[in-house]
Amino acid sequence: MVPFKYERHPVADTALAEAMLGKTWRRDAPVPLEELTLLCVDHLGLDGTRRRGEIIVHRRIAPLVVAIFRDLYVAQFPIEKMRLLHHYDGDDEASMADNNSSAFNARPLTGQSAGWSKHSYGVAIDINPVINPYVTAEACLPAEGQAYLDRDRQVPGHISPGSVCYDAFVSRGFIWGGEWTDLKDYHHFELPLASVGY
Repeated sequence: MVPFKYERHPVADTALAEAMLGKTWRRDAPVPLEELTLLCVDHLGLDGTRRRGEIIVHRRIAPLVVAIFRDLYVAQFPIEKMRLLHHYDGDDEASMADNNSSAFNARPLTGQSAGWSKHSYGVAIDINPVINPYVTAEACLPAEGQAYLDRDRQVPGHISPGSVCYDAFVSRGFIWGGEWTDLKDYHHFELPLASVGY
């Protein structure tokens, strides 16, 4: 197996920053672009082929995130795709429906018009959201995730307690949305805002 590789790049004052403006970042966002880092990491696709994905996180947690994706790569945990959310015009639901794994996006809390999501601080990461949907008593997001509501069904890219993906995140202090009681956000991992000084 080819060794895991990654690259780390600043976001501020780049063509990427221009592409994000008005889509995934705006001037009233809770973190400045200078606090964000672009990570380009190797991962395996659902077809088992080696791919290069992109993800933006808060710069303070970048080493932690690299270690997580190294673990997932070595363990051959598959991730279908990792595209930056400006490719979806910042539309989280469109990204989820495409089974896209992502992190930073300056947006409100899911289902609300106010309050910043943890994604807005670069401390939350979503993995394979179709296979691991967001579920409430009233809804399943994305709708394509309804085929994966049986959480005992083990398929490639599935997250459950004790799985490779779960352990890679939780062992490094992340909270898994699949363990929340009021709803289940099976694709979502987050760190407390204190981890980046907020």
